[in-house]
Amino acid sequence: SHETLLAEARSLGAVHELVPTDTVLMPSPLTHISGIVHALLVPAVYGTTAVLLDRWEPGEALALVGRERVTYMVGAPTFLRDLAEHPTLASSDTSSFRLFSCGGAAVDPTLVRESAARLGCVVKRVYGSTEFPTVTTSGPDDPPARRVETEGRPIGAVELRIVDEAGEPVPAGHEGEILARGPECFVGYRDPALNAEAFTPDGWFRTGDLGAVDAAGALRITGRRKDIIIRKGENISARELEELIAMHPAVAEVAVIGLPDTVAGEVACAVLRPRPGTSLPTLADLAAHLTDHGLSRRKLPERLELVADFPRTASGKILKRALREQLGGGR
Repeated sequence: SHETLLAEARSLGAVHELVPTDTVLMPSPLTHISGIVHALLVPAVYGTTAVLLDRWEPGEALALVGRERVTYMVGAPTFLRDLAEHPTLASSDTSSFRLFSCGGAAVDPTLVRESAARLGCVVKRVYGSTEFPTVTTSGPDDPPARRVETEGRPIGAVELRIVDEAGEPVPAGHEGEILARGPECFVGYRDPALNAEAFTPDGWFRTGDLGAVDAAGALRITGRRKDIIIRKGENISARELEELIAMHPAVAEVAVIGLPDTVAGEVACAVLRPRPGTSLPTLADLAAHLTDHGLSRRKLPERLELVADFPRTASGKILKRALREQLGGGR
C-alpha cells in the first residue's frame, strides 16, 4: 500500500543517514521493488537524486559515479562484484561514493570485505523481499563485523521472530523460520488462499527463509523454506520450471534446485530422470522447449544433470536438500 511504501522510504532514509545532497545510482528497473523505493520514493521523501541506467554496464556505472557524484547504491551481489572487479575502477573517481547496500541474494562475507576495500566505502548486507522490502540491515553505529557477517538488525519499527516448525520462538543462535512484522510489510496477496499461508493468526509474515539471531539481535540467513531460486537478485520459481520441464516428452521426472554461484549468487539446475526409450535431452533442447512454452529467457536453467533416480523420503518425495549435497551445493 502507499502507507507501507512510505514507511519503507522513511526507515531507509534514517538507517542510511540520507540527506538532500545524496545521490543514488539505481541498477534495478523501476518495476523492481528496489527501483520503486530507492529511485522514486526515497527521493520524494528526502529530496535526494536518483540516477537510472537503461541497462547494467559496470564501466558506465563507474563513470556515472564520478560524473554525477553518486554517494550510494543498493543492489544484488552481482552489481557489487562487477564494480569492485572492473578494470577501470582504479582510474575512476569514486571519491563521492560512501555506501553500497547489498542484498536480494546470498551475500558472501568475503565479497563484502574485499569490495569495501576496493571501492573505499562502507558495504553492508540487507535482508528483505518484494513483500517486505527491508527487514534488517546494519546502521551507522554497528561494528564492521556485523556489516560483514550478518544481515544486521531490524530497521525502524520492524519486529523479528525466529520460530521452530511448531511456530514457537527459538533461543538466540538457533535456526528457525524467520517471521517479521511492521509498517513496511505488504497488506497481502490478491489470492486469499495465499494469505492464509503467508501470515500467522497474530499478523506475522512468514518469510519462508531460515535464519538465526545472535545475542545482539543481528540476523544471519541460513537457508530457505520457499522453493525459490534467487539469481542476480531476481526470483525464479522452481515449481514453474518443473511444471514446464515435466511436459517435455523425454522427461520422466524433474527437480529444479538452486546451486551456489560466485557471480550470480545462485544458478538454476534442472535435474532430470529421463524417460526410457527416448533421446537424452540437452540443455539447448530444454531451453527451446521452455521458451516455446512461453518462459522468459531470463528464467532458463543454466545447468542440466541426468540421474537414474532421486534421493527420496519414505513417502517417495524428492529430497532436494540431499540432491543439492550430491551436486556440491550443500544446504
